[in-house]
Amino acid sequence: SMHGHIPAARAALIERIAARAERLRTERPPVAPAALVRAYYHGVAEEDLAEHDRDALARAALQHLAFATARKPGETLVRVFNPDREADGFGSSRTVVMTVTDDMPFLVDS
Repeated sequence: SMHGHIPAARAALIERIAARAERLRTERPPVAPAALVRAYYHGVAEEDLAEHDRDALARAALQHLAFATARKPGETLVRVFNPDREADGFGSSRTVVMTVTDDMPFLVDS
């Protein structure tokens, strides 16, 4: 299946976020928004997904994709920000850390 071995409740939440992302799709995204969302939130617990608005979650994933498209090979990008609905397309009471880098072991070790 598209979701591998994750709980059905999580898969259902991810599909709702994926549907929202498809409606937000830009002209020619480098990755299909629904496919991005499925991979992006695959390992996130359903309690955490259910805690946030699906529009905000879809927009956050698409923002991260947009950030990633600016990356040159071998470069590491890090963005730390407090999302603003006007500037970022989604708001959050939390600080967001976005990273884009080459895949490597122990990349995020906490």
